[in-house]
Amino acid sequence: MSGHWWNPARDREGHFIAFESVNGRRVAFLAYFTYGTGGAATWYAGNADYTAGSTSITMPMVAGSGGRFGPDYRPGDVTISPAGTATLTFVSCSAMRVTYAMSQSFTVDLTRAVGPLEGVPCGTARRAHPSSPPGPRPSRRAATTG
Repeated sequence: MSGHWWNPARDREGHFIAFESVNGRRVAFLAYFTYGTGGAATWYAGNADYTAGSTSITMPMVAGSGGRFGPDYRPGDVTISPAGTATLTFVSCSAMRVTYAMSQSFTVDLTRAVGPLEGVPCGTARRAHPSSPPGPRPSRRAATTG
């Protein structure tokens, strides 16, 4: 399920979603490339632990500002600010939904930018998968079970 996701109706935006194992924890990561209220390009990012069996993950999101590109980059110039939350919901192997509760609240239906996945056991959100998850499987503290 990791990869680049987008909504064709929202061309020039994109979502990078990754499901990783970090020191025995399952962690979902979301990076969203969009535009801020003033029209400038911006990124929002967040992550949360998840467990097998659930179909949605709610994660805190942050936004960065103040950084510079190239040789002028200095880490001390970057400010990270809380931006709200995102709830990532598994729909199928080729569809996810993300609901943002940030400066504006809205939902975006996503499709894989590259796909379909081949050789990976995957079905709908209603189907249980005992081994590798077909999609997000969040922890109880940051998720709803579907």
